[in-house]
Amino acid sequence: MEALALINYYGRRGYYHHVYSACSEMLSKRPSDSILLFWRAYAMVREGNVSGGMRELQALEGNDGCCSNSTIIQVVTLGYLWYS
Repeated sequence: MEALALINYYGRRGYYHHVYSACSEMLSKRPSDSILLFWRAYAMVREGNVSGGMRELQALEGNDGCCSNSTIIQVVTLGYLWYS
């Protein structure tokens, strides 16, 4: 639970590279954690790697119902709006 608090803190402060790094590190211990996978994909989009983040979000779509199409569209749209 501490890990998610740290990711939340980084995300709120706009430290998206730290979100990505923390998620990647934690995923080495828990490779199928869909919450960590979502946050890593979100960080990728916010850092400007929209296509990579979108691929990761689409991979999550079939995983435990974590991401719906509308979630993917919202995150990707946010990435485009942020960098346009």
